[in-house]
Amino acid sequence: APPPPPTEAPPPTAVPPTAAPTDTPAAAPDPLAGTRWDLIGYGPAGGQAPASPATADFADGQIRGTTGCNQYFGGYRLDGETIAIGPVGQTEMACMEEGVMAQEAAFTAALGAATRYALAGDSLTIDYDGGQLIFAPAKDLALEGRVWQSNGIVEGDGIGFQAGDERITAQFVDGQLTGFGGCNQYSAGYELDGQALTMGPIISTKMFCEGASDREAQYLGLLERVAGYEVDRESLRLVNADGEMLLGFVPAVESGEMETDPELAVFVTGLQDAIAARAFETLEALMVDPVGFGAWRSEWQTLTPAEVIEGLRQVHLPGGAVIQFSPPETDLMAMLDGIDPTQMLGPDWDVARVVHSSGWREGGEEMMIFVVRQADGSLAIGAWLYAPDGFQ
Repeated sequence: APPPPPTEAPPPTAVPPTAAPTDTPAAAPDPLAGTRWDLIGYGPAGGQAPASPATADFADGQIRGTTGCNQYFGGYRLDGETIAIGPVGQTEMACMEEGVMAQEAAFTAALGAATRYALAGDSLTIDYDGGQLIFAPAKDLALEGRVWQSNGIVEGDGIGFQAGDERITAQFVDGQLTGFGGCNQYSAGYELDGQALTMGPIISTKMFCEGASDREAQYLGLLERVAGYEVDRESLRLVNADGEMLLGFVPAVESGEMETDPELAVFVTGLQDAIAARAFETLEALMVDPVGFGAWRSEWQTLTPAEVIEGLRQVHLPGGAVIQFSPPETDLMAMLDGIDPTQMLGPDWDVARVVHSSGWREGGEEMMIFVVRQADGSLAIGAWLYAPDGFQ
């Protein structure tokens, strides 16, 4: 048999030349990313002080903050020392405080006209046609050592705020949480580990307040679920284990009293809240027994707390009365013909604070409430002094 025909080798496969590797330039770092700033000046040379706090926070190519009235948001782009911001959107609330809306207009216009920026030490300067925005690093308040006042309670998928929520307070001091739930005083132990916040069992007084008890139960129920906290400048958020907000707060006391005697500040806040809520059983529990009660320029009476409460209900604290509390620095001696109110109860009483208020009875009556420190160190209401036509 004839041999098989020879097989032709396949043509060589062409291999395309490998392109030389090219270096893709890395994106320039963003020195503003993750920074948070508070406005300290604007206008020509940044010489105009803000009338209301304004802020700028930078993250992921976005700038957001408050104008001093409304929340704003927008993108920003950097190229070397140049910056372009916008377009900027914002909420549309009107603020009536003097100078705030003018500040907002100037601030948002400056953002839209921004041309250059400079970071120098602890300051950020943004130049725009006609002036500069000058910022200092944002400062966050400490969780502990102040009274926080409720400004938001989670309801379903949103944050709710009802009339009376502003009376809800919380204060964290040395592992002990105390506050007012809208009707009752409450307390609980707590532990901190970084931003983690572990709550102990919550105990409270057991008063019933029409219209407030259900909201208080909702608040205390959420408080039991708290697993952490976040402070952003002057806002506190208590969050659950997933980092979802449960309760929001803002500072309620800004006086030096909170730093020097936080226990007294919490007691006074609870006293004021109980009066505003007409929580008479709470007020009764706060008094010594017997307790002083009297009219200015008349002799003191010695009554039981129950008798005082009956007088408040029937005469001094009618349902329509709106009680206004004077700040701690009020000159009470000037109202009392030069008499030091802390000495009015006599040498056997340690008067920690005298709380002045107005709006009692038909609106013209004023009241001084004497907060005393007892032998065991606890605080209580030691006396009530009223002036039907005012102290002055």
